[in-house]
Amino acid sequence: MAKSKFGKLLDTVSPATKTLVRKQKEIADKIYRLLKQRNLTQKEFAQQLGMKESQLCKILAANANLTLKTIVKIETALNEEIVVISDVPPKLEHVFKTSAD
Repeated sequence: MAKSKFGKLLDTVSPATKTLVRKQKEIADKIYRLLKQRNLTQKEFAQQLGMKESQLCKILAANANLTLKTIVKIETALNEEIVVISDVPPKLEHVFKTSAD
């Protein structure tokens, strides 16, 4: 069976872009689920974060390139990790040592 026009177009998208879109959607879906579980409206949560509701809508539509700072702000407000990095060793003290240590 021949590929559709969309299938052919999708073949031209780089693996990095496909991964980016997938991860943006996963993050958006997780935030959306957490808002629903907590019975928070988008307007209420945007106010809690100190951002415009339109910006939160972009995040929930997976149309925002989130900074780590924004992700942490969302995680803190929801008291829940959104992005989990599982292969980092639990002990990172060496990174924070200063010459005075």
